[in-house]
Amino acid sequence: TLSVNMNVVKYPSHVHCLKDVLGIIDYNASSFDPHNTNSATFGNSSYVAQRHRTETIKAAITDAISKKSFEIHYQPIFDVSKQVYSSCEALCRLYTPSMGYIPPDEFIHLAEQSGEIGMLGEIVVEQVCSFIQRFHPEQYGVNKFHINLSPAQCDDISIVSRFLNIIDSFNVPHSMINFEITETVAAKKFTSLNRIMD
Repeated sequence: TLSVNMNVVKYPSHVHCLKDVLGIIDYNASSFDPHNTNSATFGNSSYVAQRHRTETIKAAITDAISKKSFEIHYQPIFDVSKQVYSSCEALCRLYTPSMGYIPPDEFIHLAEQSGEIGMLGEIVVEQVCSFIQRFHPEQYGVNKFHINLSPAQCDDISIVSRFLNIIDSFNVPHSMINFEITETVAAKKFTSLNRIMD
C-alpha cells in the first residue's frame, strides 16, 4: 500500500526561504501517521515556529546535560497523621534565558526521543543525593525523596546499577530514595519494569 503525504507551502505568505520549506517538510515527516494515507498538510508560519522551538529546546537539553544545569525543585509532602513534612518530590526543571522555563512534558518528551533521557535521569539522582548529603534533611523529619522515572528509561536494565552507584557514592541510604514510574507507562513496558523491580 502506497501512502502519500503532501506538504502544501505558500510562498512568500508562510515561508521566506528554502530553509523554512525544508523545516516544514522535516517537521511533517517526523509526525507522519502511516495509517492516515494520502493526506495533505498545509505548512504555514506556525509550523516554522514550532520547528524552531523544537530545535531550540533540543539544543537546550544537550547544553543542560553537558553543564548539569537542570534545576531541581523540591515539592514538600505533608504527613497528615504525624502533622509534619515527611518527604518531598524532586521535580526537574529546564530554564533558558531566551525561553524561560520550558514545560516538563515538552522537554522530557524530546529527551526521550533523542535518547538523552538516561543521562538526564542520572543528573537528577546525582543532584538529589548531593542535596541530601549537604543539608541532611532527615534531621528536620524529611526522610524520603520521590524521583519520577520515565517509562523510556525502563528499557535499559543497567539503570539499576547506575542509580545505585550514584546513590552509594554520596552515602545516601537507599530507603531515602523512592522512584515513581509515571502513569503513562504502557503495558509493553511491564516486562522491563518487572526486571528492574526485581
